[in-house]
Amino acid sequence: MDYIDFKGVKLSKIGLGTMGMGGRFERDVSNDKQHLSAIEKHLQLGVNFIDTAEVYANGGSEELVGQAISGARSEYFIATKVSPEHLAYEDVIASCKASLARLKTDYIDLYQVHWPNPDIPLAETMRAMKELKAQGLIRHIGLSNFDLEGVHQCQALLGDEKVAFIQAEYNLFDRSAEEDLIPYCVENGCIFIAYSPLDQGSVVKSAELRSELRNYSDRYGQTDAQIALNFLVRSGHVIVIPKALSDQNIHTNCSALNFELSPEDVQRLESTLVNPVVYIDYGKVKPTKDMVNDLAIKTIEDAEQNLLHHSPSPIQLAEELKTKGKFKAIRVSKHESGDYQYLLEEGKLRFWATVIANKESGIVPVLIRS
Repeated sequence: MDYIDFKGVKLSKIGLGTMGMGGRFERDVSNDKQHLSAIEKHLQLGVNFIDTAEVYANGGSEELVGQAISGARSEYFIATKVSPEHLAYEDVIASCKASLARLKTDYIDLYQVHWPNPDIPLAETMRAMKELKAQGLIRHIGLSNFDLEGVHQCQALLGDEKVAFIQAEYNLFDRSAEEDLIPYCVENGCIFIAYSPLDQGSVVKSAELRSELRNYSDRYGQTDAQIALNFLVRSGHVIVIPKALSDQNIHTNCSALNFELSPEDVQRLESTLVNPVVYIDYGKVKPTKDMVNDLAIKTIEDAEQNLLHHSPSPIQLAEELKTKGKFKAIRVSKHESGDYQYLLEEGKLRFWATVIANKESGIVPVLIRS
């Protein structure tokens, strides 16, 4: 296992993401034995960076992590997150204390804001984060799913305290973090945490990119996943947090840094593993159900009325998007059915916010899975 030296603490470049462990959004104990065993096997192979969140399994993921590190707390770096609906000052404090109880620890190494919420002032949230750090309940402050402008805003509000970690999706399908967030981390001595580094288990959901990647897998005698993870951590400021449950996948991920890509191959991969953003009419995209409540927003009117009670709402996010003028690409797959040409896969709330913000043109930026 390779490690990053962060302020005298060694952090494994291959970490562990725990979304889905202990349940998805509600607690489900039926697979606890398998999930706990998977966490423990990662630790045995040198992983010491574990990422979780209060929303994962409604706290169940934190409980499993707490069990896994029991008796050896100081050996591991535990990162968890506060949900966007809990970003008011008192709610941040309460959420942190609840996470501490579930993790069975008296401090959290990294406490992150899971998603921004434009309905709650950042100043209030950052004030709470500073207070938690002053009390010794957290050691580092992080942001998840923030754009660079949001990072700058939070850093200004924190003053002498530092945004030490930035987390966002980063994989071979979507390398947009290389445009701004990762360079910011390199320049400011922060760590970038890459979630979904294996594109939710598929390595990269693009037939063309997968074919290109296979050339390097064959050349180095490694799996596609190992080539991908090795490539993603190349800056020296990135920790990837794939989730694996089987012994084979755990060993594959944890040995992904046992070889070195040549500088020439890194340069070739940087230029060839590129997935272009495409701009399409939103009416060609078939809506899909929300992961949490199993319902779908089907029209722009549904989105504007916030029928699924999202916080922040599609309109709030649309206003933020229009102010910033930057729209993150939505994930779709090809789907020929009636008037539809694409199926909405990920970023459902962001999709409708973008549609509202671009109501006149009806154009949305997408990354197309194949």
